[in-house]
Amino acid sequence: MNIPKFVSDSLKFLDDECKKICDITDALDNSPTEKKIKIAEYKCCKYRYASISNIRSSLWHNYRCGKLFNLEYSHHLLMPFDEMLKKNEKYLNICKSATVDEQQEYFLYYSMKAFSEQEILELKAKIQSSDDWESTMLKEKIKGFYIAVSCLDQAWKNRKEVVF
Repeated sequence: MNIPKFVSDSLKFLDDECKKICDITDALDNSPTEKKIKIAEYKCCKYRYASISNIRSSLWHNYRCGKLFNLEYSHHLLMPFDEMLKKNEKYLNICKSATVDEQQEYFLYYSMKAFSEQEILELKAKIQSSDDWESTMLKEKIKGFYIAVSCLDQAWKNRKEVVF
């Protein structure tokens, strides 16, 4: 399967971020004493990982299913992502303006951005009524979504670069 540069770069950048987090948590898993001392850091890493891996798997499955099941009738996306993108008129118009050959990448990128933005808004709304630890957890999940979006943004910028 010939994966578009945007998708392959996004997956690589997201995998790299997940690996950084796993390196930290795996090291702590192998040292119970150290883990006990750094349990807050460990949990924060896990919350960031949850958000990043959510975007990574969502991107991959939308791409894969778009190819396997020919979802072109629904903007190349699984229904929840398609519906979320339809609610964001700005992103939807950008996607519709793309050439037919580029539409899959546009719909993937902008649906992941719309999804992330929606998740961040929901998490921020919960912070106001949360206790200290729950607030920390929500903030770390938000950080994870921001990291994931930065990976997508970098891949989006790189998508037109020619590799020799």
